[in-house]
Amino acid sequence: MGDTILDYSIYIFKAALMSLISFKDFTLILVSFFILFSCSSDESEKNKSKEVQKTVLSGSVVDGEIAEATVELVSLTDENDKLKISVKTDEEGKFKIVLKEGDLPSGKKIEDYKFLVSGGYDISSGKVQGSVQMSKPIERLESKQFVTPVSSMLADEMKEEDIGLEQAKENIKDYLGLEDKSDAVVGTDMTNEGVV
Repeated sequence: MGDTILDYSIYIFKAALMSLISFKDFTLILVSFFILFSCSSDESEKNKSKEVQKTVLSGSVVDGEIAEATVELVSLTDENDKLKISVKTDEEGKFKIVLKEGDLPSGKKIEDYKFLVSGGYDISSGKVQGSVQMSKPIERLESKQFVTPVSSMLADEMKEEDIGLEQAKENIKDYLGLEDKSDAVVGTDMTNEGVV
């Protein structure tokens, strides 16, 4: 591996001399080699341009850890506007959704959606969630997402009041009497201090 065009050319030249082929045949072989090499180079460039951009969204469903829950991506403003992607939480309540280029409708961005979680069961109590749904607006793609009852309040506040994420966070924190450092409660920046 790591052979260059010069290495191949020398190899072909040596092969031509050893078999005593005519100069005309040697030239034809050499030209064919360069044509083949340039075509394969073009193909690898085409394949590189076809590589698909991916966005990975990972998180946990927490009201106690909820296993076997269905996690979908739905519009913040219209829950009937769903992406055709859903996953189940694992035995620890964790999930991972991989979005590929083209999964979002034209003109939409991932922040226009929220996680909608339904079903599953509480790992510690075994209690089935039934028709209980939780949700969370998607933010900070590089961070793990936590879908909790309070993050559901946040998503509802955004929709009902027609406000942005940061204002909805402030409203929920005020309503619950929380300090500014309490982003963990609304589904981001969770620490070992726990979840409300």
